[in-house]
Amino acid sequence: MPWLALLLLHAHPAAAADPGMPATRVPTVRRLDTALPVDRLRVTVSGGATGFNAVGHVLIGWYDTRRREDALLECTADGATVWACRLSPGGRMTAFARLGDGTTAVALAEDGRDPVVVRLTPGGRQAGGFRLAFRRARDRQPVAALAPLGAGALLAATAGWAGAVSPADRVTQALLLPRLRAAWPVRDGRWLTTLADPPGFAVWDGTAVVPIPLDALCHVWEAARAEEIAPGRYRFTGCFCQTVEPTVAGRPIVRKTLEVVETDPAWTLQWTFASPQALRVDEFGTERCATFTRQVISLTGGRRLLLDGSPGACHAIELLPDGTRGRVWMAAEAGAPRGMFGETACPLLGAQVLESR
Repeated sequence: MPWLALLLLHAHPAAAADPGMPATRVPTVRRLDTALPVDRLRVTVSGGATGFNAVGHVLIGWYDTRRREDALLECTADGATVWACRLSPGGRMTAFARLGDGTTAVALAEDGRDPVVVRLTPGGRQAGGFRLAFRRARDRQPVAALAPLGAGALLAATAGWAGAVSPADRVTQALLLPRLRAAWPVRDGRWLTTLADPPGFAVWDGTAVVPIPLDALCHVWEAARAEEIAPGRYRFTGCFCQTVEPTVAGRPIVRKTLEVVETDPAWTLQWTFASPQALRVDEFGTERCATFTRQVISLTGGRRLLLDGSPGACHAIELLPDGTRGRVWMAAEAGAPRGMFGETACPLLGAQVLESR
């Protein structure tokens, strides 16, 4: 099966690719010069003296349209701010992750240049990083996801490629897959992946990419994010279809649109969520989704934090155990409406629950 072709690389990976991945599209990881600012980056940090990087804290990232800065906010499990980081010029952050050594990795994209991942100390100083160098400019892709892998190591992913990068910014393992959108680590060493064309989810165990059978869904229209939220429990974000009534011959099939589903180890649905405004539309003969939920993360006491990108909302808000909405943690200002329903206007990027690995 050609789409399952992959390559496992160690230490000093060779510039090679599977038959479906041209060598020119495989990025080379190049360590940054830590003595110099990266891409004229200015970093401003506040707080951090007490409670920085505590287990259970939440890191939220977004683009501040008013101040034109990328922003990271670390909050306690109850929403109190303990650390804030702003990066200028803004509008370039595509992913972020707090790593096991307490540094924060930030992926930056800039027109006409290869993307970079910068490691920042709690005080906002550069502590290493790397550039994903592409042989051809037309093959250049932004970093789609970052995730911690032990003390200082991280998993970085871009379209078609995902790599485990050591604290010394060297690739120790990599997956090449033309359909790959992004990847996230599982505690047992596997990687969860999101796929495109057609959309779907899969697990990579180092030797094979195995599709995840979400049989309770009648269709996966978009696969945006896959993560392990607790041992043996998984959360998938995207745009999904679920049949809500038994199919009866001669009658319309009643379906609903979902944006987030949580499963057990057998991939059986345990919890689902969707913005009331989420829908699937036929736009000029092409079916697509208008989705507004950027992400959902788990909090203590059965609560969840919803990153709601709906027009007029664009905020991080608590979901109480009974599903009702609680207090707002933070709000971002939406930019110019984009998409048929304004679904891409909210600049919330994502969130991470901090935990030891």
